Amino acid sequence: MFNLFKSSFLSKQRQHNMTTINFNSKRSSPGDYSELSNFYGGAEFEYMAQRFSQSEITHLFDHLETCDNEEFWRWLQILNPKGTQKKPVTQGQMDFWFTKGGLKNGIPIRGIAAQLLGTMVRSGPAAQKRRKAVAKELGLDTIKVNDELTDDEKKAWMKICLQHKYADPHFRDLLLSTGNATLHEIPLRGLGENNNWTYKVFKGKSYGKDWLGRLLREIRDEWKQEQSAEPAAKKQRTAQYRQYVV
Repeated sequence: MFNLFKSSFLSKQRQHNMTTINFNSKRSSPGDYSELSNFYGGAEFEYMAQRFSQSEITHLFDHLETCDNEEFWRWLQILNPKGTQKKPVTQGQMDFWFTKGGLKNGIPIRGIAAQLLGTMVRSGPAAQKRRKAVAKELGLDTIKVNDELTDDEKKAWMKICLQHKYADPHFRDLLLSTGNATLHEIPLRGLGENNNWTYKVFKGKSYGKDWLGRLLREIRDEWKQEQSAEPAAKKQRTAQYRQYVV
């Protein structure tokens, strides 16, 4: 009982002391907050799937959200090949997009597959190569994409996807456990100069637009307002009831 009380106390103390949480799907500071990333909880799948109308592509999103580890790795190799004949793929590369335990015993960090699929809509050579590889695997002549959303539409749609993710008590509790801390999704690599979703400060200069961190803070604040309103509403209902029974 003492250990349970101590754990609860330390958790609250830690929450009180946090001012900023930097996170991505592989790491966070402080630790244990990587699941704030869209690569967990299905948000990236829901967000990216709206870019496509072909049933073959939407079914592929569904498949990658539930497939086993070997199939997940097979599709990662189709979407973003690693290794060559002269320089075979390493175990580290195979394990990277899985949680502790890697390809053999870990859990896929599934959102990376959704992101790779979603970015097929871009015009660069990597996206073109990815489209050709997916079309060949699925037996499609071409991959059709829906009209691009505006920046405001992207943020509005992402907020809906996040609300769906954080309706799950596991993720909701995680978000609420951040207290009043400022939340920033940080790039996996580099500075993220042109990334709308991430944010990083390097040598006094900030990079990225911090869209995800802002949306998470917005959702968290809305929940707190709802929670604070509940006791007041209950008190009002009690007062209304008493006028009839006193």
